[in-house]
Amino acid sequence: MTRMSLVLSLGLTLLAGCASDGVLELTIDLPLSPGAERVFAFTQARDATNNPILDEWRDDADLDGVELGTARTEDHISLRSARDGIDVNVKVSFCSTARCSALPDANAPQLLYTLHTPIYVGQRTSYTQHIPSAPTTRDPTVTQVDKCDIAGCVGGELRSYCRADGTHFCE
Repeated sequence: MTRMSLVLSLGLTLLAGCASDGVLELTIDLPLSPGAERVFAFTQARDATNNPILDEWRDDADLDGVELGTARTEDHISLRSARDGIDVNVKVSFCSTARCSALPDANAPQLLYTLHTPIYVGQRTSYTQHIPSAPTTRDPTVTQVDKCDIAGCVGGELRSYCRADGTHFCE
């Protein structure tokens, strides 16, 4: 099952407008439901410059979470920015409600990611984060995603999207 989403203004804007923006197609490959209770994966993405990963983010622009089920689900989020060189913080919270708004969701299990330089003006890039199973605790560890793991600017799947000198193919 696949759900398509358009996101945010993390210094990023909704998908509409100028062709000189950079676009990141972010896919979260979600796990199966961990049990009989309803669980939603609530994904949020923000410009890391103004949104520390450990801060709470509340915004009406956030989209409802995806309910986990008996089959794997993907959440697709398109992020657009007119700025190069930004890092993007991503939170995936596993809650009892679609917007993590119930009292027990205040300390819901959560996975944290920082994507380093995933957006290049005038280019389309992509990244898929596979989550094998829903976490059962809130872990403050932030998974760092290197720019060389962000696909773009060359055809096909590669082990690295950087040149030998460490620059991304989109740079």
